[in-house]
Amino acid sequence: MIETEALQFRTAQGTTYVIQCDHPECCDDLELIKKDLGISDVKSTRYIEDNARRVLLVEA
Repeated sequence: MIETEALQFRTAQGTTYVIQCDHPECCDDLELIKKDLGISDVKSTRYIEDNARRVLLVEA
């Protein structure tokens, strides 16, 4: 099992988690990510490319 590691930013609108997708399967299972981060509600998700890496932004 791969543990989810994320940077966490708190704003007035909520919390944004920045997750580097170093392993292909680490960003594919949103339910696993929610469980690992201890969150229940997700407002939005989106992928961005950071050089050659894929990064997932999760807004909760």
